[in-house]
Amino acid sequence: MLATHRPLGAYDLVEDLARRHGRRMAPITVYRALDFLLEHGLIHKLATQNAFVACPHQHAADELVIFLICESCGGVDEVSSPELSAAMQGIRRKAHFTPRAEVIEITGLCGHCGAKA
Repeated sequence: MLATHRPLGAYDLVEDLARRHGRRMAPITVYRALDFLLEHGLIHKLATQNAFVACPHQHAADELVIFLICESCGGVDEVSSPELSAAMQGIRRKAHFTPRAEVIEITGLCGHCGAKA
């Protein structure tokens, strides 16, 4: 996953592993590995794509994560904003809401693809 900036689904990983290692893993094995990686904050799940991206950042488990997803090349950038995190914390506190995860997904064109357009 670290080798690409694109999100990968479980079956993408099954196929990639089969190509690399010459044997096919059972999808349940891949899903268990993904669950482990999610639990330990090493990957994130993009809900809009039902796919996963590696998390090379060392952020807190409760920190707001923002994904910028390019609709052209499929690339994903992970960013954070202390100002947006503070605003979201105020909204949650006012609503007495405890999130399980805080993730924002924004789709559009990355700087590279936008410059081409």
